[in-house]
Amino acid sequence: MAAAGARGRGEPVEPGAPGRRALYFCGSIRGGREDRALYARIVSRLRRFGAVLTEHMAAAELGARGEEAAGGDRLIHERDLAWLQQADVVVAEVTQPSLGVGYELGRAVALNKQILCLFRPQSGRGEYPKPPPQLSTGPASSFLSEL
Repeated sequence: MAAAGARGRGEPVEPGAPGRRALYFCGSIRGGREDRALYARIVSRLRRFGAVLTEHMAAAELGARGEEAAGGDRLIHERDLAWLQQADVVVAEVTQPSLGVGYELGRAVALNKQILCLFRPQSGRGEYPKPPPQLSTGPASSFLSEL
């Protein structure tokens, strides 16, 4: 999950850089490759706010089977957890059900990360009540309107 800019995969981001946040984006890989173009738009917008640690989620080369790493699944898991710990904010596209995204969100909650979940109600994936009026949408609503 590579970060924005000239940095290569696996190289650390400087999360303390002024005005730059480290952002962790997650979405379904195996079940969500048809959403790759949407993921690319989300990652592109997120770059305005900081370094996207996981920008490879939008890569065309990432197939439905996910990522193939030399060190295998364990290396991917350890790397992703390190990025999750480094992240200031976690943004998850949750329209497509995914155990992996659920796991990442659970870890993010345990790490007290700020989390923004994006869901497309037009997907027809169920009836969801409107959020209560006291729920703050703040900057997230302006971000979503740009997508």
